[in-house]
Amino acid sequence: MATPRPTQAEAFLKKFHDHRPGLTPKAFSSLPVHLDGVQYPSTYHLLASTVAYTADGCEVLDLACGDGYLLSLIASAADSRAALHGIDMSFGELAAAANRLGSRATLTSGRALELPYPAGQFDAVLCHMALMLMEDLDLVLSEVRRTMRPKGIFAGVVGVPSPSPVLTKCMDVFSRCSRHPEWEGLRLGDPRLRRKDGLIHVLSPKFEVSIIQDLPLALRLDPESLWLWLLDTYDLGLLRPECLPAAKSDLLRSLETDLEADGKVEFRQVLRYFSAKVA
Repeated sequence: MATPRPTQAEAFLKKFHDHRPGLTPKAFSSLPVHLDGVQYPSTYHLLASTVAYTADGCEVLDLACGDGYLLSLIASAADSRAALHGIDMSFGELAAAANRLGSRATLTSGRALELPYPAGQFDAVLCHMALMLMEDLDLVLSEVRRTMRPKGIFAGVVGVPSPSPVLTKCMDVFSRCSRHPEWEGLRLGDPRLRRKDGLIHVLSPKFEVSIIQDLPLALRLDPESLWLWLLDTYDLGLLRPECLPAAKSDLLRSLETDLEADGKVEFRQVLRYFSAKVA
């Protein structure tokens, strides 16, 4: 059977990550979060702590594994004996993951909506900042469920809308810029995942939801550093490159009223952690 052509969203995400692998850990691997009174160095560390990896025969999949950062945290645990697997659409990310992990993980090129694994293979499936980007979410979750063993754990972190004045100004500036013609009309992901009740709704037919917790993050950056951070985001990746200088000027000018005494602005975000079990 011929492999279906990538959708517009898949084509964008693959191109974006092929050219710039490792951007997600760059953005989030050094931002600490708290859950139930425990501080974790990052959301990656939180996910890595979700399941025990000490049992012989334990198999773990990182769905949309990127450059392998999450898998490397699991692999580096002194008592980890899990068989590690990662899947991603981006050849650039997979090359970076192979360089990072060597023989410690089995890496596969593939799509989340047609996972190339047998039924009941995994004790845990983890997904960091990717599930909210995926189309055909119900099919993706059916595939995840199919590949998991009874009582297996599915855990992830997704991005959600944040009531940040600085972020609102960023989105306003970007909305006035022209999109690259290749990405006109593109919408990423399933809007249900932007709401907590929507996340419960999509998970509950296939999983027993254990935890859903919002994780606030706050970056304090000077405007130039904020712009550099934004350059690594999908929002700017969708725009015509020739529009970026004007967008930068507009944004820096609009942020002048938000500067605090140290010359920085607070850029707030919210990530959402979930953990669920196979029903």
